[in-house]
Amino acid sequence: MSQSSQPKPIGFTTHADERMAARGISRNQVVNTIRQPATREAGNTEYTQRLERDFHPNRRLVAIVEELPDRIKVVTAYWKS
Repeated sequence: MSQSSQPKPIGFTTHADERMAARGISRNQVVNTIRQPATREAGNTEYTQRLERDFHPNRRLVAIVEELPDRIKVVTAYWKS
């Protein structure tokens, strides 16, 4: 993620919204994970990143995102035990 003075806006794909709803994940939890990740790794494609953050003692939220020139696009999010 870029380190500019103004954070990029975050957008959610329809797929991300649907999967988050099914998994009990709020947009706020995903935004917090993106803005303050515990870990950051390359994703499965050259364009994506995998960001993780702990929310519960035995649960970690994973957000898969693509950083675009003007925004951050959330591709999906899920809980990792």
